[in-house]
Amino acid sequence: MLVYYSLCVVLALVASSKINGSDMITFGRDLLLSLFSTFAIVLSVYIYNDITDIEIDRINKLDRPLAKGVLSRKEAIRFVRLLGISGIAIAFAIDLKFFLFALAYVILFFMYSFPLVRLKRLFLINKLTVATGVALMYFMGGTVAGAIPIPVFLIAAYGFVGGLSTSMWIDLRDMEGDKMGNVKNPVLVWSPIVTIRIAMALIGLMGITIMIIFFQLGLNIAFIILASCGFAGWIYALYPLLRQWNDPSFVDKTMYKKIAPLGLIIQTVLIAGVLL
Repeated sequence: MLVYYSLCVVLALVASSKINGSDMITFGRDLLLSLFSTFAIVLSVYIYNDITDIEIDRINKLDRPLAKGVLSRKEAIRFVRLLGISGIAIAFAIDLKFFLFALAYVILFFMYSFPLVRLKRLFLINKLTVATGVALMYFMGGTVAGAIPIPVFLIAAYGFVGGLSTSMWIDLRDMEGDKMGNVKNPVLVWSPIVTIRIAMALIGLMGITIMIIFFQLGLNIAFIILASCGFAGWIYALYPLLRQWNDPSFVDKTMYKKIAPLGLIIQTVLIAGVLL
């Protein structure tokens, strides 16, 4: 997911730089600094979440360094501090708006995991938090080159709904630990089948809406057809989960080998259609 988030920032940065007319030197500098900042910030909040979820991850038998004992809690805390401070410092050097979005991301996910707040335990609030985090990635990339263009706002909306849908069903692999940790996820509150169907409906509705809006913006019909095939493929990839939702390895395979690549392909097609 670190790679996915970094690519989201890159795509938004490419789109906004092209639309706003940034020169190549400025673009290259912004690209490198944005990647370093994003990677450090996202990794820091992921490690912090692993620190607070260490017992849940052990129950779920997740392949995480902390849960497996490869990394100690003290070492993990050092990494969180180093990465978080470095990422925020680089963000400040890039641009004030980029810094504010990055800071919002860090604060949001600190509250997501922090035991005294623990947004992760709150039904639907936890999923909306994850979805907002995805949208912030696009805003971070889009703001570097100046004002955020309308296509980047639309891609951010796409990221929000896509993140919401994915965060709902990805918890299928974590059900046992989430029960023990009193984490109220849709798969536990609504049941796995209902959650998967809602996730598929969200993707279908998002696909139709995005296609209509981009068509109104003058996107070439060929790009719309390609993106539509991507959304259809997304729903098709989710469909087998209705039968194999209780297989954690299948859930992981669906996420990392199908959904994540499809998500990047769709947004790449949409952005390319706007820029060409």
